[in-house]
Amino acid sequence: MISEGRIAILLDGSPHALILLSTLKMFLQASEDYYERFWLGVTLRAVRFFALLIALLLP
Repeated sequence: MISEGRIAILLDGSPHALILLSTLKMFLQASEDYYERFWLGVTLRAVRFFALLIALLLP
């Protein structure tokens, strides 16, 4: 995320990082999407988006 221009807060001794200036779109994107073919990456993002909608609206 730092290489994409985001801000990260790292604490000494903690294995976790807090990423600032994030959007919902960023959470629906995986790092593997960059290494797959374009249409496969777009399809996987669409599946994640529809899964999010189903998880939020169906209950």
